[in-house]
Amino acid sequence: MARPAALGISVTINSLADADLVLAELSYLETQNTIVDAEIKQAVDTLKTNAEKRLVVTVEGQTFTISDRIAKLTEVLEPWVQANIAEHLKGNARSIKLAHGTLGLRQQPLTISVPEKQEAEVLRKINTATQGFIQRIRNSLIQTFRGWGSASDFLSLKFGVNTKNIKAAYEAERLSKAKIESLGLIVREAFDAPEIKPAECVTAAD
Repeated sequence: MARPAALGISVTINSLADADLVLAELSYLETQNTIVDAEIKQAVDTLKTNAEKRLVVTVEGQTFTISDRIAKLTEVLEPWVQANIAEHLKGNARSIKLAHGTLGLRQQPLTISVPEKQEAEVLRKINTATQGFIQRIRNSLIQTFRGWGSASDFLSLKFGVNTKNIKAAYEAERLSKAKIESLGLIVREAFDAPEIKPAECVTAAD
């Protein structure tokens, strides 16, 4: 499909006919975009199909996807590293380099989190624990002022659980783990997680 030749670099519109010429070229350009996008998608789909055929590995006669095999090996290796790698580390080292990669421990920090879709319930418990503080603030917004309506006509206020401040209070021992958990929050203490880094194998693409 050839580009309409009626328009040059400089375009002037003086009539409906001129406007229609612009529409003609716009139609051509949008069609070209659609054609090229379709060709790109077809090429990508072909690449994906060919790649998926190669993303498998055979072990003792059984075929597994590479992602499934990685998951299986990691499932076996991680608990071993968690339980045993420390005795192989020297001094303050956090990892050990082997012929085919590196194994070690990576410190995960203390975290305090709100369970999914439970923030409203946590806020309700915080309101109870603070003797109705949240509700008192909310009630103050409906207080009316002579000639000015209520504070809620001018202000909006949304409460949220500040896990950063709760964590700081816990670390400073102003709040106990039991009290935090009683609010419905999740406390995950700092811990050492297994770290697995297989060596990179540089191979030429087929």
